[in-house]
This record gives sequence, structure tokens and C-alpha cells, in this order.
Amino acid sequence: MLCINANRARGNSLVKFILLVLIVGGGYYGYMYYEKYKQKQEENKQTALKDMELIMTVVDKFAEDMGRYPKSMEDLSRGQYSEELPQPMKTPWNGDYFIRDGFIECFIDNLQAQPLTRKFQGDLKWNVAYVAEGLPTESQPRWKKYGGAKFSVKDDFLLIEDRSRSEYVSFWMLEPHWQPRSHKGYTIETELKTSPHNDSDISIRIMDGRYHSTVSFYPNYISFCRGDDNEKRRINFNTYQNFHTYRINVSNNDMKLFIDGAEREDVKGFHSRGTSKRMIGFGADVKGNGKATGFVKYLNFCLEGTFRP
Repeated sequence: MLCINANRARGNSLVKFILLVLIVGGGYYGYMYYEKYKQKQEENKQTALKDMELIMTVVDKFAEDMGRYPKSMEDLSRGQYSEELPQPMKTPWNGDYFIRDGFIECFIDNLQAQPLTRKFQGDLKWNVAYVAEGLPTESQPRWKKYGGAKFSVKDDFLLIEDRSRSEYVSFWMLEPHWQPRSHKGYTIETELKTSPHNDSDISIRIMDGRYHSTVSFYPNYISFCRGDDNEKRRINFNTYQNFHTYRINVSNNDMKLFIDGAEREDVKGFHSRGTSKRMIGFGADVKGNGKATGFVKYLNFCLEGTFRP
């Protein structure tokens, strides 16, 4: 009996020893594999960055020759410029390089959550920049006012108070200062907040000669409408507690919304109500017996393309 127990004990010890070797050995080889993976990823990343630097060189040459930046990699790859791009035009992870919104971009391991980006466009230059140091009707260029609701400049913001179905107020910029081209894209940015007591919206209305849409700011959500009131989508967001910076990028009939520098919503096919008018406006347009109060620090637009913050 003692002999059997001793043999069993030795057998158990051997099994434990083998398991220990496997665990330690597996951990070691797992660590070595991970270190090699990290090293390879860093090498791939450096290769991708070198490719992007070369692409940036070609982008600069394209801009100098054509007087504009390329809108996509396909745009850049046409004609003589294709011969100067990296060959093959694939990332080290066998993915694609992209050009959009003023950036060259690719993805580590082709994962959307792991982008590599390089900005090639210079600082955004606003075609028109209204800052609430005075009334929109007194700025240069001047905004045209419609409606009779109250508005005034307080501290560093424009106060809009719309409390009547008949006394709405909105400020419009017309041609020649507002001449967007939807196929080229354009950028609009504002810093504003609403009031928690609003039951109607503070809005930005966009008409670019082809399409018409409205972005409406309610106290607890933001609404995207074709035309004036055909809502396509809304997102929950508190617009009244603090000032926020909203950037709107429009390209053809698609729109992107950035809030405080972060992309928040990509609304495909939203900017699509047909129009021949070219106007951009902001303000309040109360319906029924509602009310809307807004605080606007500035509203700018750039017609030279879509720019991410």
C-alpha cells in the first residue's frame, strides 16, 4: 500500500511538473510572439507613414498644378501623378490609403478603430466669419434679417428671443458671398447653445442651389431635416447646458456633424430636398404658440471643401 501511494505521489508530482513546464514555456513563447508582433506592427506603421509622406508630396504637386486639392485617392491617381505614388498602392496590412476631408488616412490591421492620419491641407480659411461683437446686420459682409423677433448682443454672444408665431427672426447670407458647390463640398461652423425652456428650435438652414436642408437645435436633441420640416434623423444631445462648437460638412447630399471636434453623426442622403436658391441662414422660427431662445457666439463658412476639426 505504501509503495502504491509513493508511486501515485511521484506520478502527481510529474504531472504537476509537466503542467508547470507547459505554462512557463507557453507564457514565454506567448511573450516572444507578442514582442515580435509589436515589432512587426511598428515596422508596418513606419512603412505606412513613409508611404503617406510620399503621397503628401504628390498631393502638393497636384494642388500646385490644378489649383485645388484632390478629393479622393482616385482623383489623385489619374494621369501623370499615378507614376509618382507608392507601388503597390497598398498598406503593409494589405488595405487601402484614402484621401478625404483634407487628410490622408489608412487603418492599422484594416480596423476602423485604429486609423493613421496625416493632414495635408493648411489651416481652414473662412469665406465669411460672423462673430458676435456686433449685430449680423452690421457685420461685413452683412446678413439680411427677416422677421421681427428680438435680438441683441450680450457679452460675447448674439441673443435671439422668438416668442410669437408671427415674430420669428432669421439672418440670411445671399449671393455673391454664398456660392457653394455641392460636388466640391463646404464647411459651416457655429458655437451656440439653446434654452431649456424652448419648445421650438434654433436652426441653420442651407440652400446651395441644388439641395436644401435644416439642422435644428432643440434643448435635448438635434434634428436633421430635408428642406424645412421633413425630419430624417435626430440624435440625443443636451444643447442648452453649455456652449458647444458644431461643425457641419456638406458634400453633394451627404452631411457630417462634428461636436467639439469629434465626429458625431454621418447622415447619408440627408441634404437632398431640391432647390434652385442659394442662401444660408440661422435663427429661430417658432411655430404655433411656441418659443425659442438662442445664444450664438459665431457662425462661419468655408466654400473650399469639407474640413474636419
